[in-house]
Amino acid sequence: MALIATEMSFPSLFKAQCPPARQPRPKVSKHKKKHDKSKKDEYQDNEEYPVAYNEAYEEDDYGEPPWMKYIQEEDRETMRVPIFDSIWMPSLPLIGKEVDTIYYCRKELARLNLEIEIDQQHPEKFPLMNSAFVQFNHQVAAHMACQSVAHHIPQQMAPRLVEISPDDVIWDNMSIRWWERYLRTFGVVIIVSAMVIGWAFPVAFTGLLSQLSYLEGNIVWLRWLSRLPQWLLSAIQGILPPLFLSILMALLPLMLRFLSKNQGVHTGMAIELTVQNYFFAFLFVQLFLVVSISSGFSTIFNSIKDVTSVPELLATNIPKSSNYFFSYMVLQAMSVSAGALVQIFNLVSWFILAPIFDSTARMKWARTTNLNQMQWGTFFPVYTTLASIGLIYCVISPLIMIFNVLTFTLFWVVYRYNTLYVTKFRFDTGGLLFPKAINQLFTGVYVMEICLIGMFFLVRDEKGEVACEGQAICMIVLLIATILFQFLLNRAFQPLFRYLPITLEDEASQRDEEFARAQRRRLGLEDGEDEEEDTSPDDKKHKRENDIELNRIDSKKPQRNALTRLIPGKSGTRPLSWADPSRKQRSRYFGGRPDPNMPTIQRMRQKLAEDTEAQAPTSSINQALFDGYPR
Repeated sequence: MALIATEMSFPSLFKAQCPPARQPRPKVSKHKKKHDKSKKDEYQDNEEYPVAYNEAYEEDDYGEPPWMKYIQEEDRETMRVPIFDSIWMPSLPLIGKEVDTIYYCRKELARLNLEIEIDQQHPEKFPLMNSAFVQFNHQVAAHMACQSVAHHIPQQMAPRLVEISPDDVIWDNMSIRWWERYLRTFGVVIIVSAMVIGWAFPVAFTGLLSQLSYLEGNIVWLRWLSRLPQWLLSAIQGILPPLFLSILMALLPLMLRFLSKNQGVHTGMAIELTVQNYFFAFLFVQLFLVVSISSGFSTIFNSIKDVTSVPELLATNIPKSSNYFFSYMVLQAMSVSAGALVQIFNLVSWFILAPIFDSTARMKWARTTNLNQMQWGTFFPVYTTLASIGLIYCVISPLIMIFNVLTFTLFWVVYRYNTLYVTKFRFDTGGLLFPKAINQLFTGVYVMEICLIGMFFLVRDEKGEVACEGQAICMIVLLIATILFQFLLNRAFQPLFRYLPITLEDEASQRDEEFARAQRRRLGLEDGEDEEEDTSPDDKKHKRENDIELNRIDSKKPQRNALTRLIPGKSGTRPLSWADPSRKQRSRYFGGRPDPNMPTIQRMRQKLAEDTEAQAPTSSINQALFDGYPR
């Protein structure tokens, strides 16, 4: 399935075929519109929907209902309808008319079903969208169509998305035009930039908390901190700053995801990719730059009068901010890992919220069977930022590497278990999050090289001259080489991130054909029913070359000695792992010819025939989509 968001008029197939459960009534036109005579008697735009049920019908007209034999009338479920008949106004408790839930929903279902049926017969009532869905018979065709130059006007037939799940589409953003999407993106970037600047003040406060021992001797109104016990002051400097910072960062993903959705992207996975960019930029600025600068500013208070000593003081004391990241990494490793294993919210939801809110069997079944979904847009940047901080301080403060390794080891153990047994993955980006995270790691490399360049230039000898000029020049050359390497890396691999190479499609087609032949043989359809193979000279030559290659590979395989089977621990085969399939799990029908009269085989044959018929070329879809529209 390829989603091509184009600048062309196209009917909204989703709204025409599957309108929402509660659709607004169309406005009654005051003037008659011109209609075709064949449709005039059937339905007109200036008419209201007909009544779907008998308004004079009363539930008590046919005697006592059967449900009264089992429950009292006051035990029936009731609900309150809104005061005004408006789609946007919800039902509020103690406000509005109280009605029986079953009776009311029965009438609503009848009304909505009739309105949906009428709307499906008249898709021209709905506004046209500037997006189109194009379905291809082969995967490679969709990738080739997305890469082709389809229009001579810029920003037409664009942007194009491939490998899209219909459930992941954001339908509200499908009709946004390219200039509106640019304006929204510009506005969201401005808002995120303002958030980064505004968030700097509370984050800087957390950085100053880690330097209370320096501040108490330089600020008069903080001298009362010297009367506190040393263990309490150490606890405040080590625990409170990371704790406050974690609380601040917990509110950020919700806001960024809301802004990314309103930016105009078309899928939920595109939201995750956008959130990954914004969240990493936010975390890197707030978690590293602001904290490091605020921690370094506190170290110059002792010599604030001596301006010439500021560079030396910064070069000497900025590495002290690494102590903040030591405690922050340990806190993240312990708290996040423990929370991911214990699942506090799920425990509260299961033991407290479920008995209160789950009143139907469907709700209980959904809570029991549905697993949590991983939000990758806010998952990757947290650990990418921690890795970047480790890269920055690996030379300035090498001790941080120990904390970094321990932190990521614990994360690996925890999230490997959660990935296999706790969370589910309904949609994916096709691996686009990983290369983006790799590019974000280069930010840490650049900052590390810039910091080393500055520190080398700040080092002075006895004469007051630069003592490490050669090392600084080497770091400048290395910085340029790193930028060039990242550029060439992205230039080489960027085309492979989103689109499928043609060579892989050829191999996939061969595997599909081989699987289809094996499937037909298993169903007993190989006798004269397979297509005749092409026996051209080129194919015969290619087949002989493949046979020669296979014989060479088979000849290189080590022969299993019969004596090694009798010696314990000297088996000719490699030891089995947890990923090896068991031979006992193979079906007894595998490799054989089952009875064609078995019901299972007959059903599979019938389904195979239906799939083949559905994949055949037909013009019925084109007639359904473009009937009545100029081609």
